[in-house]
Amino acid sequence: MNLRLALVFLVACSSRQTGPSSIPSPEELAVSAPAVQSPAVSATASDVDATASTDEPNWLKVHAWHTDYDRGSVDVVFDRVEVIRARFDPTKVEGGTAEVEISVASLSSGVDMRDVHLKSSDYLDADKFPAATVRVDNVKKVSDNQYTADLAVTAHDVAKTFSSTFAVVATTADSIRVRGQVDFSRLDFKIGKADGDTVKPELQATYELTLKSR
Repeated sequence: MNLRLALVFLVACSSRQTGPSSIPSPEELAVSAPAVQSPAVSATASDVDATASTDEPNWLKVHAWHTDYDRGSVDVVFDRVEVIRARFDPTKVEGGTAEVEISVASLSSGVDMRDVHLKSSDYLDADKFPAATVRVDNVKKVSDNQYTADLAVTAHDVAKTFSSTFAVVATTADSIRVRGQVDFSRLDFKIGKADGDTVKPELQATYELTLKSR
């Protein structure tokens, strides 16, 4: 009798199926993780809606890469971006000018501890330099709703001028909404260290602004 029970037990064990683990390995997580993509800057003529509202908030996003490839990249968003003055004709964007002020303290990277570090004297020193200013000038039309402009940036007590490309993504009777991009180095503004920093010097800024003559 005991021998029969033992045989039944062995047969049952041999026919039992082992299910896959419900916890993916780090390698599986790395493969399945979606890639982070920055929004496209360019816009075609069909992207422009002549009846669209331009009342959306202004913003600036700076994309940075870690020196350690495995750590990936990070986006730092400034959500207090104010157009101090602008001279733009929606029917003729070329030749327009503007002045923009960016609140350094409004930055957010999604990690509070990192935000505190970025605002410290190691990087932006927000207490000493609470704002960055940008003067937009020399706007030239490239094609359809594509333009270039000179951006005279003052940040961290340093002034530099860069060339930026932008597209008009919405218009009203008296304003335009633009989306643009500019590449620069944090070392241009003496931010962070040249060697031994965990963040690469090269940065990419993407922005959206509503420009209305005022």
